Amino acid sequence: MRRLALPGCLLLAAPAFSQSEVWVDPVIGSDSASGTSPTDPWRTITYAALQVDEAGTIHLLPGTYDTATGESFPIALPAGVTVRGAGDAEEVVVRPSASESAFSTDAGGQLETLRIERGDQVGAGVTVAAGTCRLVDVQISGVATGVLVRFFSTAVLEDCDVSHNVTGARLLDGARIEAVDTTFASNSSHGLAAFHSYGEEVSYFDLTRCRVVDQGEHGIFVWTFFQINEGHIRVHDSLIAGNGGGGIVTYSYEIDVSITGSTVAHNLGDGVVAGATYRPVEVVDSIVAGNAGGDLWLPTSSLTTSLVGDATGTLEPGNLAGDPGFVDPSSGDYRLRFDSPCIDSASGQAAVFDLDRVPRTVDGDLDLGSAADIGALEHRTLSASPLGDAPETSSGRGQHKLQRLLLTL
Repeated sequence: MRRLALPGCLLLAAPAFSQSEVWVDPVIGSDSASGTSPTDPWRTITYAALQVDEAGTIHLLPGTYDTATGESFPIALPAGVTVRGAGDAEEVVVRPSASESAFSTDAGGQLETLRIERGDQVGAGVTVAAGTCRLVDVQISGVATGVLVRFFSTAVLEDCDVSHNVTGARLLDGARIEAVDTTFASNSSHGLAAFHSYGEEVSYFDLTRCRVVDQGEHGIFVWTFFQINEGHIRVHDSLIAGNGGGGIVTYSYEIDVSITGSTVAHNLGDGVVAGATYRPVEVVDSIVAGNAGGDLWLPTSSLTTSLVGDATGTLEPGNLAGDPGFVDPSSGDYRLRFDSPCIDSASGQAAVFDLDRVPRTVDGDLDLGSAADIGALEHRTLSASPLGDAPETSSGRGQHKLQRLLLTL
Protein backbone atom coordinates (compact mmCIF):
# COMPACT_ATOMS: atom_id res chain seq x y z
CA MET A 1 0.00 0.00 0.00
CA ARG A 2 1.41 3.38 -0.97
CA ARG A 3 1.61 6.05 1.72
CA LEU A 4 1.34 9.77 1.13
CA ALA A 5 3.06 11.89 3.78
CA LEU A 6 1.55 15.32 4.40
CA PRO A 7 2.36 17.78 7.17
CA GLY A 8 0.79 16.76 10.46
CA CYS A 9 -1.03 13.66 9.19
CA LEU A 10 -0.69 10.36 7.36
CA LEU A 11 -3.10 9.59 4.50
CA LEU A 12 -3.53 6.09 3.07
CA ALA A 13 -4.21 5.83 -0.67
CA ALA A 14 -7.40 3.91 -1.54
CA PRO A 15 -6.72 0.43 -2.98
CA ALA A 16 -7.38 -0.06 -6.68
CA PHE A 17 -10.92 -1.31 -7.29
CA SER A 18 -11.20 -4.70 -8.95
CA GLN A 19 -12.93 -4.77 -12.35
CA SER A 20 -13.51 -8.51 -12.40
CA GLU A 21 -17.33 -8.14 -12.52
CA VAL A 22 -18.66 -5.28 -14.64
CA TRP A 23 -22.09 -4.37 -16.05
CA VAL A 24 -23.20 -2.80 -19.33
CA ASP A 25 -26.60 -1.36 -20.24
CA PRO A 26 -27.22 0.19 -23.69
CA VAL A 27 -30.31 2.02 -22.44
CA ILE A 28 -29.34 3.78 -19.20
CA GLY A 29 -25.59 3.13 -19.08
CA SER A 30 -22.73 5.63 -19.42
CA ASP A 31 -19.07 4.94 -20.11
CA SER A 32 -18.28 7.57 -17.47
CA ALA A 33 -20.05 5.49 -14.80
CA SER A 34 -18.27 3.08 -12.46
CA GLY A 35 -19.54 0.01 -14.32
CA THR A 36 -19.31 -2.01 -11.14
CA SER A 37 -23.01 -2.67 -10.57
CA PRO A 38 -26.22 -3.09 -12.59
CA THR A 39 -27.41 0.24 -11.17
CA ASP A 40 -24.34 2.14 -12.38
CA PRO A 41 -23.46 0.38 -15.65
CA TRP A 42 -21.29 1.33 -18.57
CA ARG A 43 -22.97 1.87 -21.92
CA THR A 44 -20.85 -0.14 -24.37
CA ILE A 45 -19.28 -3.57 -24.51
CA THR A 46 -16.44 -1.93 -26.44
CA TYR A 47 -15.48 0.19 -23.44
CA ALA A 48 -16.03 -2.63 -20.93
CA ALA A 49 -13.69 -4.94 -22.86
CA LEU A 50 -10.90 -2.39 -22.40
CA GLN A 51 -11.48 -2.03 -18.68
CA VAL A 52 -12.35 -5.49 -17.38
CA ASP A 53 -9.72 -7.55 -15.58
CA GLU A 54 -8.23 -10.59 -17.27
CA ALA A 55 -10.54 -13.58 -16.66
CA GLY A 56 -13.28 -11.17 -15.58
CA THR A 57 -16.95 -11.15 -16.58
CA ILE A 58 -18.87 -8.52 -18.54
CA HIS A 59 -22.59 -8.73 -17.72
CA LEU A 60 -24.88 -7.46 -20.48
CA LEU A 61 -28.25 -6.13 -19.37
CA PRO A 62 -31.19 -6.51 -21.82
CA GLY A 63 -31.21 -4.28 -24.87
CA THR A 64 -29.69 -3.89 -28.34
CA TYR A 65 -25.97 -3.22 -28.64
CA ASP A 66 -25.08 -1.59 -31.98
CA THR A 67 -23.35 1.45 -33.47
CA ALA A 68 -26.30 3.63 -32.45
CA THR A 69 -25.50 2.91 -28.80
CA GLY A 70 -21.79 3.56 -29.31
CA GLU A 71 -20.37 0.14 -30.11
CA SER A 72 -17.33 -0.17 -32.37
CA PHE A 73 -17.13 -3.44 -34.29
CA PRO A 74 -15.57 -5.91 -34.20
CA ILE A 75 -15.50 -6.00 -30.41
CA ALA A 76 -12.17 -7.52 -29.36
CA LEU A 77 -12.77 -10.22 -26.76
CA PRO A 78 -9.85 -10.17 -24.26
CA ALA A 79 -8.09 -13.31 -23.09
CA GLY A 80 -10.09 -15.28 -20.56
CA VAL A 81 -12.95 -12.78 -20.40
CA THR A 82 -16.59 -13.94 -20.37
CA VAL A 83 -19.32 -11.80 -21.94
CA ARG A 84 -22.59 -12.96 -20.40
CA GLY A 85 -26.13 -11.83 -21.15
CA ALA A 86 -28.45 -11.25 -18.22
CA GLY A 87 -31.73 -13.04 -18.91
CA ASP A 88 -32.68 -14.97 -22.02
CA ALA A 89 -30.55 -14.88 -25.18
CA GLU A 90 -33.39 -13.14 -27.06
CA GLU A 91 -33.25 -10.20 -24.64
CA VAL A 92 -29.59 -9.34 -25.24
CA VAL A 93 -29.00 -8.51 -28.91
CA VAL A 94 -25.67 -7.56 -30.50
CA ARG A 95 -26.09 -6.13 -33.99
CA PRO A 96 -22.72 -5.69 -35.78
CA SER A 97 -22.08 -3.15 -38.49
CA ALA A 98 -21.94 -4.24 -42.12
CA SER A 99 -18.92 -6.36 -43.17
CA GLU A 100 -17.64 -6.64 -39.58
CA SER A 101 -17.82 -9.39 -36.97
CA ALA A 102 -19.74 -8.77 -33.81
CA PHE A 103 -16.87 -10.27 -31.77
CA SER A 104 -13.34 -11.27 -32.67
CA THR A 105 -10.67 -12.89 -30.56
CA ASP A 106 -7.08 -13.97 -30.94
CA ALA A 107 -6.64 -14.91 -27.28
CA GLY A 108 -9.69 -16.97 -26.34
CA GLY A 109 -12.68 -15.97 -24.22
CA GLN A 110 -16.31 -16.94 -23.79
CA LEU A 111 -19.72 -15.67 -24.92
CA GLU A 112 -22.89 -16.71 -23.09
CA THR A 113 -26.63 -16.19 -23.40
CA LEU A 114 -26.90 -13.56 -26.12
CA ARG A 115 -28.09 -13.13 -29.69
CA ILE A 116 -26.04 -11.83 -32.63
CA GLU A 117 -28.14 -10.76 -35.58
CA ARG A 118 -28.29 -8.54 -38.64
CA GLY A 119 -30.79 -9.69 -41.23
CA ASP A 120 -29.02 -8.73 -44.48
CA GLN A 121 -26.53 -11.64 -44.41
CA VAL A 122 -23.31 -9.61 -44.38
CA GLY A 123 -20.44 -9.60 -41.91
CA ALA A 124 -19.89 -12.35 -39.36
CA GLY A 125 -21.10 -13.33 -35.94
CA VAL A 126 -17.87 -14.42 -34.24
CA THR A 127 -14.35 -14.61 -35.70
CA VAL A 128 -11.83 -16.80 -33.86
CA ALA A 129 -8.34 -16.00 -35.11
CA ALA A 130 -6.31 -17.80 -32.41
CA GLY A 131 -6.80 -19.75 -29.20
CA THR A 132 -10.10 -21.27 -28.10
CA CYS A 133 -13.37 -19.36 -27.96
CA ARG A 134 -16.37 -20.92 -26.23
CA LEU A 135 -19.97 -20.04 -27.10
CA VAL A 136 -22.74 -21.14 -24.74
CA ASP A 137 -26.43 -20.49 -25.46
CA VAL A 138 -25.58 -18.09 -28.27
CA GLN A 139 -27.88 -17.47 -31.23
CA ILE A 140 -26.43 -16.18 -34.51
CA SER A 141 -28.58 -15.22 -37.49
CA GLY A 142 -28.71 -12.97 -40.52
CA VAL A 143 -24.96 -12.67 -41.18
CA ALA A 144 -22.72 -14.01 -43.95
CA THR A 145 -20.78 -16.40 -41.68
CA GLY A 146 -22.08 -17.34 -38.27
CA VAL A 147 -18.76 -18.55 -36.83
CA LEU A 148 -15.47 -18.04 -38.71
CA VAL A 149 -12.59 -20.13 -37.32
CA ARG A 150 -9.05 -19.77 -38.62
CA PHE A 151 -5.29 -20.06 -37.96
CA PHE A 152 -5.37 -23.37 -36.06
CA SER A 153 -7.83 -21.96 -33.56
CA THR A 154 -10.85 -23.66 -31.99
CA ALA A 155 -14.49 -22.72 -31.55
CA VAL A 156 -16.50 -24.66 -28.98
CA LEU A 157 -20.28 -24.34 -29.25
CA GLU A 158 -22.67 -25.59 -26.56
CA ASP A 159 -26.44 -25.27 -26.81
CA CYS A 160 -26.19 -22.73 -29.64
CA ASP A 161 -28.36 -21.95 -32.67
CA VAL A 162 -26.59 -20.84 -35.86
CA SER A 163 -29.34 -20.41 -38.43
CA HIS A 164 -30.51 -18.24 -41.33
CA ASN A 165 -27.03 -17.09 -42.32
CA VAL A 166 -25.21 -17.69 -45.60
CA THR A 167 -22.86 -20.24 -43.98
CA GLY A 168 -23.30 -21.48 -40.43
CA ALA A 169 -19.65 -22.14 -39.59
CA ARG A 170 -16.59 -21.83 -41.81
CA LEU A 171 -13.15 -23.23 -41.05
CA LEU A 172 -9.94 -21.90 -42.60
CA ASP A 173 -6.25 -22.59 -42.12
CA GLY A 174 -6.31 -25.66 -39.94
CA ALA A 175 -9.15 -24.81 -37.59
CA ARG A 176 -11.33 -26.94 -35.32
CA ILE A 177 -14.98 -26.77 -34.31
CA GLU A 178 -16.51 -28.73 -31.46
CA ALA A 179 -20.29 -28.46 -31.26
CA VAL A 180 -22.58 -30.05 -28.68
CA ASP A 181 -26.38 -29.73 -28.52
CA THR A 182 -26.20 -27.13 -31.28
CA THR A 183 -28.42 -26.44 -34.31
CA PHE A 184 -27.23 -25.34 -37.76
CA ALA A 185 -30.41 -24.74 -39.75
CA SER A 186 -31.68 -22.96 -42.86
CA ASN A 187 -28.37 -21.38 -43.85
CA SER A 188 -28.55 -20.48 -47.54
CA SER A 189 -25.20 -22.12 -48.37
CA HIS A 190 -23.62 -24.79 -46.14
CA GLY A 191 -24.22 -25.66 -42.51
CA LEU A 192 -20.52 -26.18 -41.80
CA ALA A 193 -17.71 -25.87 -44.34
CA ALA A 194 -13.93 -25.90 -44.70
CA PHE A 195 -12.01 -24.61 -47.71
CA HIS A 196 -8.26 -25.00 -48.22
CA SER A 197 -6.55 -23.58 -51.29
CA TYR A 198 -3.23 -25.41 -50.93
CA GLY A 199 -4.34 -28.54 -49.13
CA GLU A 200 -1.66 -28.59 -46.41
CA GLU A 201 -3.83 -27.43 -43.52
CA VAL A 202 -6.02 -29.63 -41.35
CA SER A 203 -9.66 -29.27 -40.36
CA TYR A 204 -11.46 -30.95 -37.48
CA PHE A 205 -15.22 -31.23 -37.07
CA ASP A 206 -16.57 -32.80 -33.87
CA LEU A 207 -20.36 -32.81 -33.60
CA THR A 208 -22.30 -34.38 -30.74
CA ARG A 209 -26.10 -34.25 -30.48
CA CYS A 210 -26.33 -31.61 -33.22
CA ARG A 211 -28.96 -30.83 -35.84
CA VAL A 212 -27.65 -29.87 -39.29
CA VAL A 213 -30.83 -29.40 -41.26
CA ASP A 214 -32.43 -27.53 -44.15
CA GLN A 215 -29.36 -25.77 -45.58
CA GLY A 216 -29.50 -24.45 -49.13
CA GLU A 217 -26.49 -26.60 -50.06
CA HIS A 218 -24.50 -29.24 -48.14
CA GLY A 219 -24.87 -30.01 -44.46
CA ILE A 220 -21.10 -30.47 -43.93
CA PHE A 221 -18.69 -29.71 -46.78
CA VAL A 222 -14.88 -30.02 -46.86
CA TRP A 223 -12.95 -29.13 -50.01
CA THR A 224 -9.21 -28.97 -50.69
CA PHE A 225 -7.72 -27.73 -53.96
CA PHE A 226 -4.85 -30.24 -54.07
CA GLN A 227 -6.75 -32.83 -52.03
CA ILE A 228 -4.01 -33.71 -49.55
CA ASN A 229 -5.73 -32.24 -46.54
CA GLU A 230 -5.65 -34.09 -43.21
CA GLY A 231 -8.20 -33.89 -40.42
CA HIS A 232 -11.45 -35.54 -39.39
CA ILE A 233 -15.21 -35.31 -39.37
CA ARG A 234 -16.74 -37.05 -36.36
CA VAL A 235 -20.49 -37.03 -36.00
CA HIS A 236 -22.13 -38.58 -32.94
CA ASP A 237 -25.85 -38.87 -32.12
CA SER A 238 -26.72 -36.15 -34.62
CA LEU A 239 -29.27 -35.49 -37.36
CA ILE A 240 -28.17 -34.31 -40.82
CA ALA A 241 -31.28 -34.05 -42.95
CA GLY A 242 -33.27 -32.05 -45.45
CA ASN A 243 -30.29 -30.18 -46.88
CA GLY A 244 -30.38 -28.91 -50.47
CA GLY A 245 -27.10 -30.64 -51.33
CA GLY A 246 -25.46 -33.65 -49.71
CA GLY A 247 -25.48 -34.53 -46.04
CA ILE A 248 -21.72 -34.92 -45.49
CA VAL A 249 -19.55 -34.17 -48.53
CA THR A 250 -15.75 -34.16 -48.56
CA TYR A 251 -13.13 -34.05 -51.30
CA SER A 252 -9.85 -34.63 -49.51
CA TYR A 253 -7.38 -37.52 -49.59
CA GLU A 254 -6.41 -37.64 -45.93
CA ILE A 255 -9.51 -37.09 -43.84
CA ASP A 256 -11.11 -39.49 -41.38
CA VAL A 257 -14.90 -39.63 -41.40
CA SER A 258 -16.84 -41.43 -38.67
CA ILE A 259 -20.58 -41.38 -38.12
CA THR A 260 -21.94 -43.01 -34.96
CA GLY A 261 -25.50 -43.20 -33.66
CA SER A 262 -26.67 -40.65 -36.22
CA THR A 263 -29.22 -40.13 -38.98
CA VAL A 264 -28.28 -38.78 -42.43
CA ALA A 265 -31.49 -38.68 -44.38
CA HIS A 266 -33.60 -37.04 -47.09
CA ASN A 267 -30.92 -34.69 -48.38
CA LEU A 268 -31.35 -33.64 -52.01
CA GLY A 269 -27.82 -34.75 -52.91
CA ASP A 270 -25.95 -37.81 -51.64
CA GLY A 271 -26.10 -38.83 -48.01
CA VAL A 272 -22.37 -39.27 -47.42
CA VAL A 273 -19.73 -38.52 -50.07
CA ALA A 274 -16.01 -39.09 -49.53
CA GLY A 275 -14.87 -38.37 -53.06
CA ALA A 276 -11.12 -38.71 -52.69
CA THR A 277 -10.21 -40.09 -49.29
CA TYR A 278 -8.04 -43.19 -49.06
CA ARG A 279 -9.24 -43.89 -45.54
CA PRO A 280 -12.31 -46.03 -44.75
CA VAL A 281 -15.39 -44.11 -43.73
CA GLU A 282 -16.81 -45.62 -40.54
CA VAL A 283 -20.58 -45.76 -40.17
CA VAL A 284 -21.74 -47.30 -36.89
CA ASP A 285 -25.29 -47.66 -35.50
CA SER A 286 -26.49 -45.05 -37.99
CA ILE A 287 -29.21 -44.53 -40.59
CA VAL A 288 -28.27 -43.25 -44.05
CA ALA A 289 -31.45 -43.33 -46.12
CA GLY A 290 -33.77 -41.47 -48.46
CA ASN A 291 -31.09 -39.25 -49.97
CA ALA A 292 -32.03 -38.25 -53.52
CA GLY A 293 -28.57 -38.59 -55.05
CA GLY A 294 -27.79 -41.90 -53.37
CA ASP A 295 -27.05 -42.82 -49.79
CA LEU A 296 -23.32 -43.61 -49.78
CA TRP A 297 -20.67 -42.64 -52.33
CA LEU A 298 -17.48 -43.93 -50.76
CA PRO A 299 -14.27 -45.47 -52.16
CA THR A 300 -13.98 -47.56 -49.00
CA SER A 301 -16.28 -47.89 -46.03
CA SER A 302 -16.77 -49.80 -42.82
CA LEU A 303 -20.40 -50.32 -41.81
CA THR A 304 -21.42 -51.75 -38.44
CA THR A 305 -25.08 -52.42 -37.51
CA SER A 306 -26.31 -49.58 -39.69
CA LEU A 307 -29.21 -49.14 -42.08
CA VAL A 308 -28.52 -47.87 -45.59
CA GLY A 309 -31.68 -47.24 -47.56
CA ASP A 310 -30.36 -48.17 -51.00
CA ALA A 311 -28.31 -51.08 -49.61
CA THR A 312 -24.92 -49.56 -50.54
CA GLY A 313 -22.20 -51.40 -48.63
CA THR A 314 -24.56 -53.40 -46.40
CA LEU A 315 -23.36 -56.88 -47.35
CA GLU A 316 -21.65 -57.46 -44.01
CA PRO A 317 -23.82 -59.26 -41.42
CA GLY A 318 -25.68 -57.02 -39.00
CA ASN A 319 -26.40 -54.22 -41.46
CA LEU A 320 -29.85 -53.41 -42.79
CA ALA A 321 -31.31 -51.94 -45.97
CA GLY A 322 -34.63 -50.46 -47.00
CA ASP A 323 -37.10 -48.21 -45.22
CA PRO A 324 -35.92 -47.11 -41.75
CA GLY A 325 -39.50 -46.35 -40.68
CA PHE A 326 -39.42 -42.66 -39.85
CA VAL A 327 -42.58 -41.15 -38.35
CA ASP A 328 -42.95 -38.30 -40.87
CA PRO A 329 -39.78 -37.26 -42.70
CA SER A 330 -41.69 -34.88 -44.97
CA SER A 331 -42.30 -32.66 -41.96
CA GLY A 332 -38.85 -33.23 -40.46
CA ASP A 333 -39.90 -35.89 -37.93
CA TYR A 334 -37.12 -38.50 -37.98
CA ARG A 335 -38.25 -40.43 -34.94
CA LEU A 336 -38.79 -44.15 -35.47
CA ARG A 337 -42.20 -45.75 -35.87
CA PHE A 338 -43.05 -48.77 -33.72
CA ASP A 339 -42.52 -51.08 -36.72
CA SER A 340 -39.06 -49.72 -37.58
CA PRO A 341 -36.38 -52.40 -38.09
CA CYS A 342 -33.91 -50.05 -36.39
CA ILE A 343 -35.46 -50.42 -32.94
CA ASP A 344 -33.24 -52.29 -30.46
CA SER A 345 -30.91 -53.24 -33.32
CA ALA A 346 -27.76 -51.20 -32.61
CA SER A 347 -24.45 -52.52 -31.40
CA GLY A 348 -24.42 -50.08 -28.50
CA GLN A 349 -21.37 -48.11 -29.60
CA ALA A 350 -23.31 -44.83 -29.58
CA ALA A 351 -23.31 -42.55 -26.54
CA VAL A 352 -25.47 -42.99 -23.45
CA PHE A 353 -28.03 -40.43 -24.68
CA ASP A 354 -29.59 -39.79 -28.07
CA LEU A 355 -30.07 -36.50 -29.91
CA ASP A 356 -32.83 -35.44 -27.50
CA ARG A 357 -30.89 -36.63 -24.44
CA VAL A 358 -33.11 -39.68 -24.08
CA PRO A 359 -31.32 -42.71 -22.59
CA ARG A 360 -30.22 -45.10 -25.32
CA THR A 361 -31.19 -48.37 -23.62
CA VAL A 362 -34.98 -48.13 -23.96
CA ASP A 363 -37.05 -51.27 -24.62
CA GLY A 364 -38.54 -49.94 -27.85
CA ASP A 365 -40.01 -53.20 -29.16
CA LEU A 366 -41.44 -54.36 -25.80
CA ASP A 367 -39.57 -57.66 -25.81
CA LEU A 368 -38.45 -57.07 -22.20
CA GLY A 369 -34.91 -56.49 -23.34
CA SER A 370 -33.34 -53.05 -23.42
CA ALA A 371 -31.08 -52.20 -26.33
CA ALA A 372 -30.09 -49.11 -28.25
CA ASP A 373 -31.72 -48.17 -31.55
CA ILE A 374 -29.99 -47.44 -34.84
CA GLY A 375 -30.07 -43.74 -35.68
CA ALA A 376 -30.08 -40.42 -33.85
CA LEU A 377 -33.41 -40.72 -32.04
CA GLU A 378 -34.31 -43.51 -29.63
CA HIS A 379 -37.85 -44.84 -29.98
CA ARG A 380 -39.95 -44.52 -26.84
CA THR A 381 -42.95 -46.83 -27.00
CA LEU A 382 -43.84 -46.01 -23.41
CA SER A 383 -43.45 -42.36 -22.49
CA ALA A 384 -44.44 -40.34 -19.47
CA SER A 385 -46.15 -36.99 -19.50
CA PRO A 386 -47.05 -34.92 -16.43
CA LEU A 387 -50.71 -34.47 -15.55
CA GLY A 388 -49.87 -31.49 -13.35
CA ASP A 389 -47.93 -30.46 -10.29
CA ALA A 390 -48.92 -32.07 -7.03
CA PRO A 391 -48.63 -29.94 -3.89
CA GLU A 392 -45.30 -29.85 -2.10
CA THR A 393 -44.84 -32.62 0.41
CA SER A 394 -44.81 -31.87 4.11
CA SER A 395 -41.12 -32.70 4.24
CA GLY A 396 -40.43 -29.79 1.87
CA ARG A 397 -38.16 -31.97 -0.23
CA GLY A 398 -39.69 -31.03 -3.55
CA GLN A 399 -42.80 -31.74 -5.54
CA HIS A 400 -44.06 -35.07 -6.78
CA LYS A 401 -45.71 -35.18 -10.18
CA LEU A 402 -48.41 -37.63 -11.11
CA GLN A 403 -47.56 -39.13 -14.44
CA ARG A 404 -49.30 -41.36 -16.91
CA LEU A 405 -47.99 -43.75 -19.51
CA LEU A 406 -48.82 -43.15 -23.14
CA LEU A 407 -48.54 -45.81 -25.81
CA THR A 408 -47.17 -44.28 -29.01
CA LEU A 409 -47.48 -46.26 -32.20
